[in-house]
Amino acid sequence: MTTALDPAIRADAEEAMLHLRVGTSTRVLVGVCGAGAVVMALAWSHTTWPALVVWYGVMLLSQAARIWSEVHAAQRSSGRPLKQRLNWAGWSALMSGLVQAASLAFFPSEDGFEQALHTLILLVMSTGAVVYTAGHPRTYYPYMAPILLSLTLAWWTVSDAASERPELALGFGALLVVYAINLLGYARDTWAMFVNAAAMRHHAAMQNQRLAAELVRISRTVGQEGKMTERVSSAGAKGSWATSAEAVNSLISDLV
Repeated sequence: MTTALDPAIRADAEEAMLHLRVGTSTRVLVGVCGAGAVVMALAWSHTTWPALVVWYGVMLLSQAARIWSEVHAAQRSSGRPLKQRLNWAGWSALMSGLVQAASLAFFPSEDGFEQALHTLILLVMSTGAVVYTAGHPRTYYPYMAPILLSLTLAWWTVSDAASERPELALGFGALLVVYAINLLGYARDTWAMFVNAAAMRHHAAMQNQRLAAELVRISRTVGQEGKMTERVSSAGAKGSWATSAEAVNSLISDLV
């Protein structure tokens, strides 16, 4: 756990997360626009088309802002500090989450099947965002929270079940709360795995640096100064690094 809290490792993980968002940006855009089109189709016969068009236009604008922040503002090449770039990512995630939650304004006019399908779409998007954000708290929670909170309230207050079978609406809303809690745990575990991967990369880089420094030292002391008793230090080395150190030490011993 102490390794995961190392500032350098956390910063490396957050840089990798921002890079991941750029790499998946196009697929996310296609998925979001497709989901938005389905929501429009569900509500088209029950809602005035200007409201649907305005909502879809705002959604496209939010996606354009998200892509701009990922491709330009959130990248290391922009020269902005990591904290500022994470803030950009967090605000764009919140904006996207609020726009998706706003689609629930059409929820009361939908019938039971359409409400169920609308719910499924929002749950899939909330779950898929864990992969897109690697579960990073400052970029995933702002997206997920508005959607699942609004969805739960919609089922408790304006769904067909709320007026016809209140106990069913209450139970389903409770299931959504349980699902949201489990989703938070999934996001936390995903981010922990992401940080652990960054820690492994950091450890490998440090091992490479130590081995390179040892080889330079041995080259100088043995090759130039003739101190044939010197050996490569393998303290803390494991795997291929330890094997490389032992191979160099064996070579020196054979030359003596």
